Parts: sequence; C-alpha cells; structure tokens
Amino acid sequence: LGGALIVTMSVLYAANSAPEINLDSSLSTSSDRTSSVITTSSSTSQPIVDEKVEEIIRPYTVDCKVAHYFYDETDSSEIRQKAIVSIPGSDRTYMLSEGCDYNYDDKSFSIVASVSGTISDKLSDPTFGEIVILTHENGVKFIYASLSDIKVNKGQEVKQGDIIASSGTSAYTANLGSSLHFEVVKDGKNLNPEKL
Repeated sequence: LGGALIVTMSVLYAANSAPEINLDSSLSTSSDRTSSVITTSSSTSQPIVDEKVEEIIRPYTVDCKVAHYFYDETDSSEIRQKAIVSIPGSDRTYMLSEGCDYNYDDKSFSIVASVSGTISDKLSDPTFGEIVILTHENGVKFIYASLSDIKVNKGQEVKQGDIIASSGTSAYTANLGSSLHFEVVKDGKNLNPEKL
C-alpha cells in the first residue's frame, strides 16, 4: 500500500490563484486502495507551477469491510440505507453518515496515515471515542475516530502509511466491535471517503 509522490512541472497562465485540491474520483471503486490528490500552488512572479501528486491510500492495511457508508444521494438505495446510522443513546433517532465506518471481522487492525501531513489534533469524545485529525499541507483534514493505542501526538509530522493507531470502539460504533470511523473534510464540507 505504499503511496507514491510524483513531482511534475506544468505551466500556469492564471496569476494569483489560491491553492486548490482536485480529488480525482473517476478512478475509484469500492475495492480501489488509492486515488490521487493533486495539490497546486502558484507564484505571482513565476508562470511555472509545481504540482505535487500524492495518492490517497486507505486508512487501513487489511481487507476491511464498509459497515456504514457516507451518505451520498447519488448512491444506490442499498448503499444509502447503510449510510443512515442511529444516534448513540437513542433507539429512534437517526442521522446521515458523514464518513465511513470500517471493520475487520471484529479484529483489531492498524490505522495508517492516508496522506502525509501534520497531526493537528488529538482528542477524546464521548460519542466518537479517541480521535486523531491529520491535516494535509493543502488544508484537507482526515479524521480518524473510534481509535485505540494511538501512536502520534498533536503537532507531529507523519508520512503517508505511518501507523497512527489501532482500531477501537466508541459509542458511535458500539455495534461494530473494533472499527474505524473515517471522515475527509475539505473547506468545511465532508467528502465521501469511498469516492476519493
């Protein structure tokens, strides 16, 4: 599952454009292990731009199953049903999932950094359990929740593929056993981890 970092040069004719990320979902299927993140930054004094391409890898190294999907209106009704989750502590209240929950036959598994970046937060939440937030240099946040045995600290730089924790349990994923709740957030909007 090693990720590749490819550095290429391209010509950009628009000046003063802000950094952006393009998530190429045209390559992904639910069985794909990687997809590309293209980070573009520009210089106001040079028309030549460096493009860094880093493949996003799955946040696990074993053959996990998706227990709960991200709610996406364009998905099939079967997938959308698996994206409606009960709110912990409530028998009759449900919400649309803003991430994916993965498990591996109720066995513990290693959680790895999907991209290189900085651990921007490490916290404990009564609903989502132990949480680590990894921020890529382009500002996209990768949120790992329902963790155990966390190996990283706030402010730490990590490389793609580094083990950051093990799967765990939380109130949100209590019915799944050892699992991972995973979200990807760009500009305050949750993205579908299965389509990256």
